[in-house]
This record gives sequence, C-alpha cells and structure tokens, in this order.
Amino acid sequence: MKVLLLNPEDTPYSGEWQEHLWDLIVDLGWAGPDCHRRWGQQLGTQVISLYDFQEPIEVFRKVNEIIDVGRNQLLDSQGIDWWELIAAVQYEKLQFLCLLNRLKEYLGTSADLTASRPPTNLFEQVWDRRIPCFHSRPSRRMNWEGRAGRVWNLTPAQIVEVAFDKWDADYKLRRYANLQLRLRNNDPLVLLPSPYVNVSRVVLAYASLLPERKFLLVSTRHSGKWKSGHPNVLRTSLAAYARSSRRSRREAESLVKGWDELKRVLLTGLPELRWATQAGYFNDFAERLAAGVCARDAWWNLLRNEPIESVLCGDDLNIYTRIPLILAKQMGLRSIYCAHGALDATLLFKQRYADIYLAKGEMEADYMARICRVPQERIEIGAPNARANHGGRKEFSCASRSIVFFSQPYEVYKGRPEEAYREILPRLCNIARTHDCKVIVKLHPFESRRERKRLIERVLPPSKRSLIEISACRFASELFDKAWFGISVSSSVALECAQQGIPFFNCGWLEPKDTGYVQQFTKFGAGQLLTCPEEIDSIPKLIRETNLRDPSSLLCETINSKSLERFMFGDLPSEVQKAVPTFASKVAGRLLRRVFYPSLSKAGYLFTRANRFQSLAVITYHGVLPSSYQEEDRFIDGGMVRTDAFRRQLRWLKSHYCVIDPEACHRWLMGRGDLPSRAVLLTCDDGLLSTATEMLPVLHEEQVKCLFFVTGSSLCEHPVRPWYLQLYLLLLCAPRGRTVVQVDSLRLHFNLGSRQERCAVWWRLVKELSKYPADKRQMIVNQFLDVLRLPREWDLSYRQEPSLRERYTTLSRSNLQQLVDAGMAIGNHTLSHPLLSQSSDEVSWKEIAGTQAELQSVIGTPVWALAYPFGDRGSITPREISLAEQAGYDCAFLNFGGCVHRQSLKQRFALPRLHISARMGIAEIEALVSGLDWSLREQFARYRFAAAS
Repeated sequence: MKVLLLNPEDTPYSGEWQEHLWDLIVDLGWAGPDCHRRWGQQLGTQVISLYDFQEPIEVFRKVNEIIDVGRNQLLDSQGIDWWELIAAVQYEKLQFLCLLNRLKEYLGTSADLTASRPPTNLFEQVWDRRIPCFHSRPSRRMNWEGRAGRVWNLTPAQIVEVAFDKWDADYKLRRYANLQLRLRNNDPLVLLPSPYVNVSRVVLAYASLLPERKFLLVSTRHSGKWKSGHPNVLRTSLAAYARSSRRSRREAESLVKGWDELKRVLLTGLPELRWATQAGYFNDFAERLAAGVCARDAWWNLLRNEPIESVLCGDDLNIYTRIPLILAKQMGLRSIYCAHGALDATLLFKQRYADIYLAKGEMEADYMARICRVPQERIEIGAPNARANHGGRKEFSCASRSIVFFSQPYEVYKGRPEEAYREILPRLCNIARTHDCKVIVKLHPFESRRERKRLIERVLPPSKRSLIEISACRFASELFDKAWFGISVSSSVALECAQQGIPFFNCGWLEPKDTGYVQQFTKFGAGQLLTCPEEIDSIPKLIRETNLRDPSSLLCETINSKSLERFMFGDLPSEVQKAVPTFASKVAGRLLRRVFYPSLSKAGYLFTRANRFQSLAVITYHGVLPSSYQEEDRFIDGGMVRTDAFRRQLRWLKSHYCVIDPEACHRWLMGRGDLPSRAVLLTCDDGLLSTATEMLPVLHEEQVKCLFFVTGSSLCEHPVRPWYLQLYLLLLCAPRGRTVVQVDSLRLHFNLGSRQERCAVWWRLVKELSKYPADKRQMIVNQFLDVLRLPREWDLSYRQEPSLRERYTTLSRSNLQQLVDAGMAIGNHTLSHPLLSQSSDEVSWKEIAGTQAELQSVIGTPVWALAYPFGDRGSITPREISLAEQAGYDCAFLNFGGCVHRQSLKQRFALPRLHISARMGIAEIEALVSGLDWSLREQFARYRFAAAS
C-alpha cells in the first residue's frame, strides 16, 4: 500500500506528489472531516488525519506515562525536577509521537511510505527504515526565505521579543536595562508571575478583590507587562533580579551531565521516548536547562529580597512562571493556581505544586476533578469577576451588531488555518449580508494580522471581503458591545460570551478530540455545538427559536474577598503567620540580637516589661548535647544546647520568671485555672536519649518540670535511630559524586558534594519520604546503604561511641518510664516524625493518632498535648490542625511564634512556642520570653499593613 505522509504546510494537490497515485494520504495536521472528504473526492483516494487516532483525554494520559519515566531523576539543589519541567512544555511533540505509534499499528510495518517534505528522521525512527521524501533537504536560501517570511508576519515589538527570548533567555542583557525596577520593598506582597498579558489580566482581576493587600506583578517577558492602574499592585520584571554566579554555572554543568545520563535511561524506556531522543527532539534540552537555572536564580533572588507571603500563578505550564510555584512550595509559602483559560487539560500530566486550584465555576471544577483527577479537597470555586448577565440572553437587533469569529493560532498546534477559514468565513459572510451586519475576525495575540489578511484574501472573493473587519484588540471583552453572536473552535471566550448573554457556537467538527473542551462547554451550556459547516447557516434561526438557558451560575461564581484571603494565607492564626525575611530584616535582626537586646537587658527594661497581661511563654528545646560530644555540624546540631548553657538558662529563668508545671499549663488552657505572673513552660521535642542522660539530671537538680514530646520510637524496648537522622548521617558519610536513587517508586537524581549540597538533598528526601507510611519509609532509608555504596560497618562509631549513641538515638521504653517517675509530663510527637504537610490524609492521621493510646498505657496518664514535627509554617496545613483536634488532644504546639495569650486559646491546636537554639545568648532569650521580640514583629507587620492600605 502506497501511503503519503502529508506535512501540515502542504496540501495534497499542490506538489510533486499530486502526479502519483496513492492508496492512502495521511494528513499530519488537523482539519475537519469535510476537508478530508473533499480532498479524497478530488484525488480519488482515501484521505485520513493522524488526529483521527486520538481519543479524548487518553493521549494526555499517555503523555503523563511518558514523562513519568524520567521524573525525579534530574533534580537540582532546590528540588526542581528539570526533566518534568522541560518535557511538559513539549507535550505537543510527545502527543504527536503517541499518534504516530497508533498510525504505525494501523498501517503495519510493510506499508510503502513517502513523506511530502523533510525532516523524515522521526518517521525513520518509528518505522525503523529509510523513508523517502519529495522535497530534498532545503537549501540555505530556502531556509532564509522561510525565516524571512515568518519574520515579515510579526510586528516590530514581536520581533524584538522573540529575539530576546531566543538569544537572551538567561537575561544577561535585559537585567542591565531593568536594574532600576528592583523594588527593595518592605510591604508584605503576593507574587503574581506572568509571561503573557492574558495571564496578567486574570491574576490582576483577583488582586482587585483584595485592595488592602499588596501584590507584585512580575513579568518574565515584555508581553506580560500591564500598564493600566491597579493601586495595590506593584510591577517589576524578572530580569531585574537576574544574576550570574559561578555556583549556578557549575550546577548547570552538573545538571547537563545528569541529562546525558538520563538520556541513556530514556533510550531504554518507552518507544516514544526512544524515537524522540534519537530524532533530536531534545537537542536543545541543555540550552533550555542553562536558561532555566538562570531564571530559577532570578526567582530565588526575588523571593529572598522581597517579603513575599504567597504566590498566585495563572500559568504553570510555562517554565518561567512555574518555577516560583515550585520554590514557594519548598519555602513553605502558600500557593494558588488559577488557569488563565476556561479549562486546562495539561493538569493531567503536570506535577501539582499548588496548595489550592481555583476553578472559576462548576464547569471547571468538574473538569479538574473528573477529567484531570485533581483531588477534590484541593479544588475551590471562585472567579475574580463573574460579570454575569443575570437577565439571561440579551435581546437586540442584529443590524446594530456584528458576528464575531474568534480566531486561533491553529498552525501552532499543527492545524490548517486556511481550511478552517474556508469552512467558516464564507458562510458567516452570507449571514452578514442577509442581516446587514459585519463579520469581525478577532485575532489571538499569537496570530499575525498580515498573514491572516492574506489568508482571508485567498479564501474569500472580493465581494465578501468588504464584510470582514480584522480586530487585533487585546481582549475579547472589548467586542462584546458589538457582538450579535460569537463563533470559534474551542475557545475559552465561550465562557465570557455566555456570562454576557451573547449566543455562542462551537465548531465541534474542527476541534481535535484530545482535550474534550467542546464537550465540556456544551455539557454546561457554554455555547451550542455545531457538528458540521452546514449548521452555520441555521445560526440565526437557532438564536430566534432556541430557548438558550442562562448557564452563568455554573460557569462562573464570583469569589468573595474573605474566601480569597483564606485561600491565599491559610487558616493558621494571624499571630503565628511567618513572613519571609528580607535582606533588611536580616540586618535588623542581627542589630537587635547583638546590640539592642543586650543594652535593654542591662538597663533592666526587659525585666520590668515582661508579661503585663496574663500570658504564657512556652519555651522549646530539641535536647541537650552529650557532654563528651564534639559538635559535628551546625545544621543538625544548631537546635540543641550544651549542658552548662542549659543549666545557666534554667537558673536565669527561675530567677526572673515563674517556671510552671505542665499540668498547671493544661488546667489554664482548658479554662480550669489561672497562671502566675511571668509564667513560663518548658518543653522538649524529639525524645532523644540525651534528654534522659543529660537534661533530666539538670531538671532534677533545679527542681523544674518539663513537657517532653516523644515519638513512637520511644515505645521500643531499645533505643533506635530516627529515620531522618539516619538518612542525614548516610548522606554525610556517602562518597562524593552524582547519585541516582531508584528505590521502590522513588526515583531521584542528585549530586553529593559540599555539606551544603548534602543538607539540601537531605531536606528534599525528607519531603519525598514523608509521603510514605512509617514502616515503608524506614525500609527505603535502610536500602540507601546499598544505593550510596557504603560499607556495612559505616555507622560503627555511631553505635559504639556513647556520646554519639546518646545524640542520635531515641529514648527506650525504660527511659520513658524514667522521665515519668521523675514527674515529667509526656506529649506525643507523632509516630515517626514525618513532614506532615507532605503526607496523605491516611498517613497523617496514623501519625497523629496512631501512638496516642499505646503511649497513654505506658505512662499511665492521658496524653493531652501534641507537637507537630519540624513545626514550621511549611510543615503545617489546616488539615493537620483539624486532625489534631479530631484525635482527642486538648492542644497542639507549633515551633515558632510568640507568647500564648488568652485570645490564643481559641486556636489551641496551633499554639506558638519560642525555640531556643545553641547560639542564643541570655539577652536574646530574655527578649523572646518578655514578649518584646514578637511585639516588635507584630508592630512592624501592622506598620506595613497600614502603609499598604
């Protein structure tokens, strides 16, 4: 069977191939079935489209399967998966490969294939043989002519922007022109990253709902900039924060080496990946990688230097706007995704980094949950401005209005714009002539006015061209006042028209079947479905006779400002909200600790100021270092104190404050008693063995009681090493070099070099492993011994040396009883100390509630308090707070914040604590416990809020 593979830039009757007889012509682009039927009749052969082989949504799921092969194997120091990031952008190429594979199954391997033009190397990879083509390799002159033609279709501004995108992707030039745009701002900000004006429009619409909050619109390219006034929105460019460093260049080089290793994995994976790699689909991967690392550094620089509180992203497919979403998750910032279009099928294969997925209405929420399988609990409904026409369909004279055809950049998706125009425009012109109105062709921002004008001249005779008006206005809403009805091929403008009561019609016969958008639009009343070109002629009759229902309540539901505030900033109490430290705040912090607080302490101010109101300072330690222990690592040991420092701090607290019994604190929290003036409660997390050997004797000596939070490991008969400490020690002892980890379903690719790099890898692994149940997580950690190529006796010193054993193992059941016999109180620190925000609902519940009953049976008293593991803002979500209450605890503690006041008792499951670390002096501790430190933070926050308003 002779088969012609027809390139989307060719037609079956305009080339050398028309002189040959073909058994089958396969159109590698997409057009309507009427087009292929017409071609078949003219040529006397069968014509099909490659896109006839796709089923709704299934191709996207296949793309996810392809991307999944390389996930978590090309991670950088910030935990960004560069394979997933870059491969997702090229999903259309991967879709094309999936369809070619289906075509191969349909044709078999014996078909006589010929391509209309090169490149044929992809077809040769798929069919594993040489595929001839009619056009020989294009000459240099033909290449230049083709490029010149494409440039001619662009405006000067578009040419400049494309040039910068291509040759200044790392902002080496643009950063110098944008340095003045760096803000040096101190007001709390919500970050709005945007690559295009359509994205800017959506996120700014949400920003307008919270005028008391300040937002920062960061454009990654010129087309994302917005000039119209939003008084609560600051504007800057990502280029202003770009910088170049040796470390980044070295990391980029290391990632490129990792990419070379990953390519070998891809070649042995799915056939689509092998074909793509061998055909050169990923030849620019290293270049994209280098530019992406520069963009990552620019975002990191911005997030470090500006007080960003949360991120609202309108496009998480674009690499440059997806990176801040990932970094926000790593930094514990709240993040929200709101699709700038009507629906987003790419959610089927993108990793989900946002905390909340905002759907504009029931239609989008249904698509997210049913089609894209986004967890229901992460979907919230709320549009920025529904602008619904609550009176139903508008009634007006068609003579005073125009037909609006919303065009699309069809060729970007291998479509045939000329065939779409040929099937739609002549019929629209007939309607316009009959009803004495115009046809407005509204161009997409990616379309060229010059090229579309030439296309219209080809498909319409002069008598009909006079009825056409081309509009390149930025937004479809600018044409609503002129619209009689709208028509398009799967455009999100269907929602906007439906909201305004403007009849809208979807050309369903022209839509590729991959997304299912038109079916979803029709299901929820966002326009009527047309199944063939002939139905266009009946549109006026349909408008007159059909009772179009008002679907606005299903399509868009305006969000109220309180809900948006809750989504952006979570349900944690305002007094424990943690702001991102800026450079200025870091300098101020050093001055406070080293100069201001010591001076106030010597002057006696901190003593006289302390606790004028009935409140409680809850101090938390993470243990005492064994006396013979030599400090190895500031990162892992910085949260603990030495025995002499602990004794000194305890004596100072006793002389200046009233250190209360944990049971007295419990009675006060439950409203069954009062607190003495200057009340302080001691707590200690993690339940390490050194608390019994080093901390307990000092507490007994000073006659002070402490509330110890222990994990499920302390229920064992013998001391055990917690999984997160074992993991850290494994990484610390592992040899230098790049490592590929493939354990169970976990696949990671990282570099073990400096101690800082190892710390970053450890934290990334903690987040990944926290997704697993405790027993499976421990099993995976045990397998790291072989993965990291360590000898069996790698931890001999940690097991034999008493000080190391006390430092890195937990209390046993007998040690726990020793604490109880000494009068200490015991609280729960979860089953195995995971990062709860990364765990599933089932795992989180088992961690919080699983050991409570057994712990109570061992100590013989109720366990009334819980301390969240890690305890910072990024480790806690409203889910954990709710689970702690459901599990029957009376209160739960965080690991940051100020003092506990009476009004804090309404949030008993998110009580703040003051963390004491190894490097704190008495003056800084006095400022913390007196409430001055947190009071200064709150006053500064109120000042910034007032300035923002």
